[in-house]
Amino acid sequence: MTGLELATATANRLGVVVFVFGDGELAQISQAQEIPYNRKTCTVLGPLDVAGVAQATGAAFVRLHGDGDIERGLEDAFAVASTGRPVLVDVAVDYTKRTRFTDGIVRPISRASTSHQDALHRPGAVAAPQPRVS
Repeated sequence: MTGLELATATANRLGVVVFVFGDGELAQISQAQEIPYNRKTCTVLGPLDVAGVAQATGAAFVRLHGDGDIERGLEDAFAVASTGRPVLVDVAVDYTKRTRFTDGIVRPISRASTSHQDALHRPGAVAAPQPRVS
């Protein structure tokens, strides 16, 4: 999505609710890099003015700062959407805790194992045979 779909929704009076989950980085990729390699590369995002996107496209805007805002924010968003106006909801999230993705698939690289292939695994899975180089 580019966000300009909201302009189409506004023009066609489509009461859709669109959620943007923002944490300032590409969190899953960041965690997948940081856990085995102890660094992040090219995953931090610059500031995004979600309210500006809503304003530019004619959509309503709701910001959810934390858990206490969820119920009221959703009620407001769906109430506005029921009038035929699209709503853009900015959801502040915190992915500093490891996710199921990183808990189950990514593990730190030990000193004995330093390849990227060793960092990604599935419990109980058999490793694919490595090609032979002659």
